[in-house]
Amino acid sequence: MNTDVQAAMPSTVTAWSLRSLSAGVAIALTLSTVQAHSLSTSYAKIPIQGQPTIQLQLALNDLQLALQWSTQRDLTWSMVKTQFPQILAHLQQQLVLHNDQRQPLACVWQSDTSAWKLTQIQQQYYLQLPLTSDCPKASWLHYQLFMQLHDHKALINTPLGESILDEATPWLAL
Repeated sequence: MNTDVQAAMPSTVTAWSLRSLSAGVAIALTLSTVQAHSLSTSYAKIPIQGQPTIQLQLALNDLQLALQWSTQRDLTWSMVKTQFPQILAHLQQQLVLHNDQRQPLACVWQSDTSAWKLTQIQQQYYLQLPLTSDCPKASWLHYQLFMQLHDHKALINTPLGESILDEATPWLAL
């Protein structure tokens, strides 16, 4: 092998390694930026058409911001449990059932807090809870949860298919 080629190999390998390292650092910085700016997303399942029953999954950090809990430390399950009444009151105000003319109904959301649990979705913790309403028949759900948070979306699975609710489209036909 030519001595010039042998002498050039280590610097070529080193240059290639530095480029690979630089690319790896750039990718890592990009991923950390994406994770730091995660979108606000809630998930819901409405199992039976026309019946006001919802399985919700709410991101804990969204609850923390919307309910103005301290962000100085991480939430614990016991801290969340002490806030059950505040969470239910917030849901009552932000998930409003309406009749077929989109007039609000005087309905009350109820939930068995013993069925509440934490789940993890894409490295984020969610409060999973069932809600039922005393409304005999509602036609519309006006979804206003976390709308004060930038880019919030609710992904809702119903017997008719999936819907995405956001600030521009907050209505769901039941």
